[in-house]
Amino acid sequence: MALRKALDDNGRYVGLHLLGTGNPISIALYAWAGADSFDGLEWCQTVVDHDTGLLFHLSQSDFFRRQTAWGESDTKMDISIIR
Repeated sequence: MALRKALDDNGRYVGLHLLGTGNPISIALYAWAGADSFDGLEWCQTVVDHDTGLLFHLSQSDFFRRQTAWGESDTKMDISIIR
């Protein structure tokens, strides 16, 4: 918060952008500390445990696969469509 205060005391608005912000939950803390915008890829590698609301790395997604209708699908995404 000292950095945000120093930027605010500058006499003009200076935005604070954070790269590689990591876990989506941390964005709330960064905003509280004064950051204005965020950038990172961790969110696309995150899976939610719908029973607890906790976030886990995508490599653990098989543990939570059957919690939603989307996870019930045995259809695999064809990556060649995206290219």
